[in-house]
Parts: sequence; C-alpha cells; structure tokens
Amino acid sequence: MQNSFDITILTVNYNTSHFIKLMIYSFCVLTKRKWKMIICDNGSKESDFAKLKEIISSHKNIELITRQQKNEQPSIAHGKAMDLLISKVDTPYFLLMDADCVFLRKFWDDDIIDQMQKDNLTLIGTPSVFNSYKPIDFPEVYATMFDTQKYKELGSPSLCPDEVWANSNDKNNIEARDTGWLVRRECIKKGHNYYVFDAIYTKHNYIKSKNFSGIYCLEFFMRATDEIICSHFGRGSSQGAWKFADKKTFLPKAFLKRNQLNNWIKKSKKIIAKQAALKKPKDLIVIT
Repeated sequence: MQNSFDITILTVNYNTSHFIKLMIYSFCVLTKRKWKMIICDNGSKESDFAKLKEIISSHKNIELITRQQKNEQPSIAHGKAMDLLISKVDTPYFLLMDADCVFLRKFWDDDIIDQMQKDNLTLIGTPSVFNSYKPIDFPEVYATMFDTQKYKELGSPSLCPDEVWANSNDKNNIEARDTGWLVRRECIKKGHNYYVFDAIYTKHNYIKSKNFSGIYCLEFFMRATDEIICSHFGRGSSQGAWKFADKKTFLPKAFLKRNQLNNWIKKSKKIIAKQAALKKPKDLIVIT
C-alpha cells in the first residue's frame, strides 16, 4: 500500500447526487488525513449522472465508475456495488458511506482511526436503529471505517445480503442475513474486534436534539461522548420510508419528505461550516 493516501472513501450513487455534493463538501473541509474517493453509479437517471459528473469534475482525488443493475433486488444491487468498490481499495483504511450520510466533526478521521488503533478494531461505525433485520451491536454501512489489512484477514467477505434471504417474502421466519452479515459472522468466528457509535433517532418525542431539532434523522456519537460525529438522513428507501408517514400531520408525505430533506442539508452545511472554522476540533467529553 505504497501511495500518498490514508483513506479510500467508497459510496454508491443511485439518483443521490444532491447528497453526494454535501458529502464531498464535508470531506474537503473536515478531514485531516489524505483521502481519495471512488463513487460507483448504480444505474442512475441520465440527469442525476450528469449532475454527479459535474460535481466531481474539479476533484482530482475522486474517481467515478459505473455499474448497471440487472433487475436485482435493491439491497443486492447496492451490496454488489459496494463489493466492486472494495475490490479497488489500496489504502490502509477504507470508509463505506451511504450517500445520505455526512460527517459533521472536524478531524473525524483522527477520532475514528485513533480509536481503531487503541482498541485493535477491524471496523467501527454506525449502528442500525430501526431495522429489525440488522443486529444493533454491529456497524451498519451508513458510515463505517474498515482496517483494510484486517478486513483481508477475514477473507474479504462480501457486503451483500444473502440472495435467498433478500428475495424471501417471509423474512421473519428465517435467519436474518442482511447487508454485512458475512462480515459479522467472520469477525465473530475469527475473534476480530469492532464497535458501533452511540445513536439518537430525533423523531422520538422524548429526545431533544441540539443539532437537528424538528428534522427526522439519525445522529451518531463516539461512544459515551457528547459531540456529534455524523448524521444519516434516510432518504425513504426500504424501512426508512415510514418516518415520513406521520399520521399526526395533514401535510402530504411528498411535501414533508422534501421539506425534511432540504432542512437536513441546510442544517448539515451550517454545522460543517462552523466546524471548519475551528482551529482544532472540540475535545470529546465523556458522558458519565
């Protein structure tokens, strides 16, 4: 791994260029270590693909590859795109990012890599909160950092869901084998260490978010600390869609989703700009 980059950031685009634009802005102003990015377009509309190419045109450290879905179940298509991206990694670390997730803390990469080295972690990242098919003790791939060498020691397991499980109409009665299940199985089998961030889902009425009040999203924190590290919007795919179907409001679902999305992007930009202006990141205060 003799190159000038420390981290390869990997993300799949499927009509999400507006999210990726925000993500790239965050990485450009908040990342301390040298990074490059590979984006796999998974068969987006021509208009979104054109926007994506325009967004990355001025970034020499961002590569765009393409893949055409073949009537695959969505989670299978996404998993195969992630596997393709991982096969191109040649840096000590790689970060898997959902397009609708963004880092919000200055030098987030130092926080994560320092923790990985301290605790000998193979991966660290965001947990699933409301998907019953994913274990909450294992990182979901909204935003998860991998140690590349340790991942290879696992046998470079696929991120794809099990195809039989993914295409089943009776998922509740068979073993859950969603995205990343093979990675978790190999970590447990071979004794590799991992952990997840703490998470808050802001829609819960008893949670008073100091970052995204009034916006439905997930907030993530390094374990037991008080400073937000990243946020996941959840664009409404699969089980994420239910968050916009709030029966307490008369507003149409499409309007509510568009309003929430725009507000999440605006608020994220404000947080990122404020963090970028800091001379150094705030100390992480452990909550006791």
